[in-house]
Amino acid sequence: MEKAYRNISYLFISLLLISFTGFFQTYIKQFPTFTQSVTAHHFHATLLVLWIALLIAQPLLIRARKVELHRLIGKASYGLVPLIVLSILMVTQVQYRRGIDQQSPVTLIDYGLYMTFVDLVPFLTLYGLAMWYRRLPAIHMRYIIACSVIFFNPAFGRINIIYLGMAPEQGVLLSYVYCDSILLGFLIYDIVKHKPYRPYLYSLLFLLVCHSSLLYAPFWPVWHRVANSFAQTFF
Repeated sequence: MEKAYRNISYLFISLLLISFTGFFQTYIKQFPTFTQSVTAHHFHATLLVLWIALLIAQPLLIRARKVELHRLIGKASYGLVPLIVLSILMVTQVQYRRGIDQQSPVTLIDYGLYMTFVDLVPFLTLYGLAMWYRRLPAIHMRYIIACSVIFFNPAFGRINIIYLGMAPEQGVLLSYVYCDSILLGFLIYDIVKHKPYRPYLYSLLFLLVCHSSLLYAPFWPVWHRVANSFAQTFF
């Protein structure tokens, strides 16, 4: 493993801590009754904890030269990632059904569903690239970092809204700025240190396009038709 990334597990530990903070008021604080949560929330939370645990463990296994165990756990992600996607859609379905009486269906479908896909599509794309380049450790690692940074978004958004008192739209958009800034930091570091920076560059450009599209794409008629069809089919 590259010397500069030997302690990359700390990034994923910070993801765990930030997620704990962001979801404390809306989920963790409910323990042990969880009166406001349903099975979809527990399923989603369990899978994300497993994902973060995997992220923390993998660099440590490389440092310990347990390469075979690293590869075996990495293959487990082939099953874990589809379950994570399913859990995100399940939670989105719960949020849609709860909000249908409080918000207009247009807001829930157009903007709410777009926010789900603006995280899912980059995550799956960057994870797919990481697996494609699994035999090139330097590139593989950078795409794994890039796809994992996406999971900071929901936690940062809740911190902005709950603890900093931001309006929901502002808090969500700013959370994307935070996450893109993390990736920008890795990109600048690799450029300065003459490391293989292109995975970060491509990932950041892709995320910037996806995140900036929140300002206009949810209100396109074509997206409304797609989202409405999806909601009618699955929700």
